[in-house]
Amino acid sequence: MSTNDEKLISARDLLRELLELRRLAPDLAEWDEEHFGNSPPKLFGLKRLIALFAAFEIEWNVAKFVRGAFIKPKSARYRDILDKAAVEMSLAIDDPLGPHSHQLPRCFQILLGYRQNVEATVSCFAGTLMASGMNYYALQKTGTINRIIRDNLGIVDDLLVSLISPEAKSFPVGQLERFHFRCVGSRSVENNFGTRVR
Repeated sequence: MSTNDEKLISARDLLRELLELRRLAPDLAEWDEEHFGNSPPKLFGLKRLIALFAAFEIEWNVAKFVRGAFIKPKSARYRDILDKAAVEMSLAIDDPLGPHSHQLPRCFQILLGYRQNVEATVSCFAGTLMASGMNYYALQKTGTINRIIRDNLGIVDDLLVSLISPEAKSFPVGQLERFHFRCVGSRSVENNFGTRVR
C-alpha cells in the first residue's frame, strides 16, 4: 500500500472541499458537469465532492445538503452531539426549548452559512501577490485578523464535521477509488490530499 493510500479522508475533508468549491462557484444551480466543463479545477472539485458524498452515504443534492436536510433528526447517531450541546447550553442559560433533535438541520444550515461567509472573508485577498505602502499595511492588518479567525474556526468546523459524520468515519484514499474518487479525468492532477489523480 502506498503512502497516498494510507492517507485518511474524513468529513473534515468533505467540508473543506465543499467550502472551496462554493468559493469558486457560489451558485449551486451551476454545480454540474455541463457548467463546469470549461473549468478543470471546478470539474475536478465537483467529481471529488460527489465521491465524498457517496463515501459518507449522503445523497448527492447540494441544495438539500446546505439546508441540513441530509440529517435524520430521529437517528440515535446524533445523541452525543445533543448531549454535549445540552451541557454547554446549561452552563450559559437554562433553555426549555432546546436542544432537540429536530433543530439539528437548521443548526447545520446556520453554521454552514456562517462558515461559507467567513471563508469568503478570510480568503478575499488570497490572490494578492504584491502590495506596498498603505496597501501593504492594510493587507497586514486584515491578514492578522484572518489568522485569528482561521485559528478559531475549529469551534464551528468541529460541530459541522460531527453533524456530517457523527461516527467520525474516515477512509484511506485507496478505498475511495470505488466511488471514483481518483478517476476524475484523463489528465493528471495533484489533489489537496497529496494523491496523484489520473
